[in-house]
Amino acid sequence: IPPGPLKVILYNDYAWIGGTMATMMCVLQGGCVISTPRYDKTQFHQLLREHRPNVCFLLPLAFRDLLEAPADVVELLRETKPVMCY
Repeated sequence: IPPGPLKVILYNDYAWIGGTMATMMCVLQGGCVISTPRYDKTQFHQLLREHRPNVCFLLPLAFRDLLEAPADVVELLRETKPVMCY
């Protein structure tokens, strides 16, 4: 886990224990949890731009969409180190 307060983006996080544990760790550290009711590619890219998360729990579709992400989103992910995606 990266040092300092976490910023976590979650999609369907309560379906599995890893997402629940990350949420609890984040909240206990005073971090930020961004949770959405469903996945939307445009919204996901905007959340990456706005919040610069340390950790992302993603659906497989989001991983595929990262391959097609705009250049600014890709550069943002390179600058925000470390970013852990699950």
